[in-house]
Amino acid sequence: MNNDFPIFYTIPEKLLNGKEEVDTLAVLDSSDIVCFYFSAHWCPPCRNFTPILAGHYSNWKKNGLNVEIIFVSSDSDNKSFQEYYATMPWLAINKTNVDAIEYLNDVYQISGIPSLIVLDRMGNVIDKNGRDTVVNEKEGSVEKWYSMIK
Repeated sequence: MNNDFPIFYTIPEKLLNGKEEVDTLAVLDSSDIVCFYFSAHWCPPCRNFTPILAGHYSNWKKNGLNVEIIFVSSDSDNKSFQEYYATMPWLAINKTNVDAIEYLNDVYQISGIPSLIVLDRMGNVIDKNGRDTVVNEKEGSVEKWYSMIK
């Protein structure tokens, strides 16, 4: 495993993968690109964007691209978080980990949702407006991101 992936220092040691907890280092070790998806169930634009992002994510994975998404919830309660996260095919920070969620919101200066922050494997932000890139570039968004890290 590659322990020099600095993003590991900004997120919890365990993430959710569906209903199971997984080791962050193990699941992100081979990722070239990591996206933080700030979203919430109560937000209509979020609920509209999530299935679009999920479709692209599934295609990226099917094509063997090393892109990972981590859901950072803005839901106010755990039940809403769980219901909404159940519709997503990627990882999440457990809603009970309030400190990590607040930290990421502060670090990336999230002022509105949905928001998709795209990072390279060293933790450098390569696209602060990942949502717009996905909407405008569609499948080409990931190629755009890969061109920024090579």
